[in-house]
Amino acid sequence: MRKPDAIVGIGASAGGLEALQNFVRAIPKDTGIAYVVVQHLAPDHPSIMDRLLGEQADIAVSKIEDGARLEPDHIYVIPAGPFVEVKDGRFTLTDHAREEGVRTPIDRFFASLAEYAGRDAFAVVLSGTGSDGTIGVRSVKEDGGIALVQESESAQFPGMPNSAAATGLVDFVLRPAEMPDKIVEIVEHRRMLDRDGKRDRLAEDVETRLSEILEAINDDANISFSDYKPGTLVRRVMRRMTILRQSTVDGFLETLRENGEERQLLSQDFLIGVTEFFRDPDGFEALAKKVLRPMLESDTGQVRIWVPGCSTGEEAFTIAILVDEIMRETGQTRHVQVFGTDVDHDALRHARSKLCSKVDPAHGGEVNYRLGIDGYFRPDRQRKWRRRRDSNPRDGFPSTPLAGERLRPLGHVSAGASMV
Repeated sequence: MRKPDAIVGIGASAGGLEALQNFVRAIPKDTGIAYVVVQHLAPDHPSIMDRLLGEQADIAVSKIEDGARLEPDHIYVIPAGPFVEVKDGRFTLTDHAREEGVRTPIDRFFASLAEYAGRDAFAVVLSGTGSDGTIGVRSVKEDGGIALVQESESAQFPGMPNSAAATGLVDFVLRPAEMPDKIVEIVEHRRMLDRDGKRDRLAEDVETRLSEILEAINDDANISFSDYKPGTLVRRVMRRMTILRQSTVDGFLETLRENGEERQLLSQDFLIGVTEFFRDPDGFEALAKKVLRPMLESDTGQVRIWVPGCSTGEEAFTIAILVDEIMRETGQTRHVQVFGTDVDHDALRHARSKLCSKVDPAHGGEVNYRLGIDGYFRPDRQRKWRRRRDSNPRDGFPSTPLAGERLRPLGHVSAGASMV
């Protein structure tokens, strides 16, 4: 059985029916693409969305069954009740326990899709309230996929697409009826490159001429990417070339030199951070035992910790949590500052907003230390988890210059307080 050439995850909530119908009506036949619709559904009310969409679609539509394999040219619709993920090309349905806060089934599916499909994953966010899908979009982009959101004017409830677009990671802002053709164009371009080894030759050409590409964006970016890993840069360049359907480095260089927006978009792609709470559990355990604990036990003065390249702040907050746990265990009372810096201003704005996910959807809460986070965060109305205001002695974020950078304290740890 042939696997899909691409998998499109579609997230929708309030006002999503019209958007979904417009989307599926525009899906052409025989493209080799699978589509998965994930919604916010009441678990106690059976859904007929598969029938409603089936009336509009020219390809097969069915409700997702646990263990079913994804097939091309098929639209799958989540049933009411469980979460859905994709693993090894098959669906996994998981009954959800009653949770504190609001469920985010779209984030959870997008994260699993990114892990499974990589660059062949597409994340589509349609009409809905709140921000479900925003974290998932970041996951898809981190693994080389493509993100599309519904333009505000055509959405009955623009909260979800606007939230995803605010990350700066979205590739296309379109009406639902325009999205399928755009997705098919990208998939067909990739097929063309995959024929006769064209992709490998193009990747070699990109790597050979990487210095020219970086020179074309350096003035606008005001950042030097020369010390970045070449493999990462080549993948991000190839992704931008795919979106533009460019098949030669000469053509892409001409676009970069003539188009300031494209230079900015490529720079932003280079800056996409890969981060999460306790991302390397063994590493953070070693940091706590061999560095933080000895430092806190031997030094009784004020402590300042600097996290360079902090991205959206998860690593800095993780270190703050470790420090707080150690001080609670040892009965210490002192002032600790955790600073975070990054060249990506959008990432810093997100970090300083004090918004974050309760648990990374890709791990389903099974990562070490994950339960410890619950003591530091409270549910927020926007399907995120916000640091408890009453646990932060100083709610401001002053800036301190150091070595030409501006260090922005992400918070403060104080014994007896739950979070900084």
